[in-house]
Amino acid sequence: MDPKKEKTPARQWVLKRHSIIYKLAYPVIKALCRILYPGLEIVPFPEGRTGQYIYLYNHQTPLDQFFISIINGKPVYHIATEDIMSNGWVSRLLAWTVAPIPILKQMKDTRAVKNCITVVKQGGSIAVAPEGNRTFSGRTTNFNIGIVKLIKLLKLPAAILRIEGGYGVEPRWAGNRRRGKIKAYVSEVITPEEYSAMDAEEFFARLKTALWVDESGPGGEYLSKAPAEYLERLFYVCPDCGFSGFESKGDTVSCCRCGRSFRYTEHKELIDLSGKPVFDSIGGWYDYQEAFVNSTDPEDNTDRPLFRDAGLALYTVRLYDRKVPAADGVTALLFGDRIEIEGADGETIETILFDETDTITVLGKKKLNIYNGGRVIQIAGGDRFNALKYVNLYYRFKNAQAEKNGGTEGVKFLGL
Repeated sequence: MDPKKEKTPARQWVLKRHSIIYKLAYPVIKALCRILYPGLEIVPFPEGRTGQYIYLYNHQTPLDQFFISIINGKPVYHIATEDIMSNGWVSRLLAWTVAPIPILKQMKDTRAVKNCITVVKQGGSIAVAPEGNRTFSGRTTNFNIGIVKLIKLLKLPAAILRIEGGYGVEPRWAGNRRRGKIKAYVSEVITPEEYSAMDAEEFFARLKTALWVDESGPGGEYLSKAPAEYLERLFYVCPDCGFSGFESKGDTVSCCRCGRSFRYTEHKELIDLSGKPVFDSIGGWYDYQEAFVNSTDPEDNTDRPLFRDAGLALYTVRLYDRKVPAADGVTALLFGDRIEIEGADGETIETILFDETDTITVLGKKKLNIYNGGRVIQIAGGDRFNALKYVNLYYRFKNAQAEKNGGTEGVKFLGL
């Protein structure tokens, strides 16, 4: 046989040490979840202890992956953003102990698919949040029909794991946890026999229904001394001023331009302190903000920046390797068609054109990854940095360009 045609042996992904580490870590993980979320209820899934599954879950809290490990009762191999593999020794430690499957966020990644196949062939179970994003609004976010192809390729039973109450307890935009109830449980299992009888659209519709959780409106009780703190990470459109900045303190968030203020209560209710309410919830404001962005023409916002964010850190990212600091104390200027980066001296050091950019994603609460012409640029902001607006305005530009070039009209998806 020609050596050049020999296949490279698959990496041994599923290792005995993962089971040992899991057994040692299980009581610690369980105790940590109970301490951080006193109102947490995790319903065991006995079947997971003997069989292989692909777990699909709606993404609400930073500890969702721990919930799955507790429910499953043995190691699970999580599909996770490649950013976790770009942090030097921490990433190497994660790879050694739990071997996550890195994937390019919001992009096609055949390498991740091949790694999933390897894990399944070696007897492992897999977990993935099809949204690829932790919810900002409290609703399950959009996800791609490509998840159907992956499930059918792996031929594992699909265990639907619902997480409820997590958004009330620890919203993605928040800086603190609140006291309230969370429940995590497997609501149903869709067998290979069942989904093989469905076409892609039918199976996709079933998954969307099974994973749909809407906690964007008033309801429940989530106690906090500062429930509105850091809402400026989520909102950047004022019902009076349009595009604007906000500042929060305690239970109140206010527009920096006109002073219009809202109180966020322990029941997830927004009270408009102006006396002229437009919405009464996070979901209502989120919908208003997206409608406002979708009503704008990016070409109207190319002369002057819509937003200026100072005090940021700039990195270049070597995928699956590490982040390399590029500049500190930079300022990002957000236009309708681009992002300009100014150095500490006020000189432009980078211009990122949206029409040359593959995608922009939010990482965590206050970081951006920009996939631009084969490069990955990361912008990391301070505690009150709003990364969401960069993603939304990038997608608005892309949708507007597609419409002008004869593509589908009326596309409203803004990236999350």
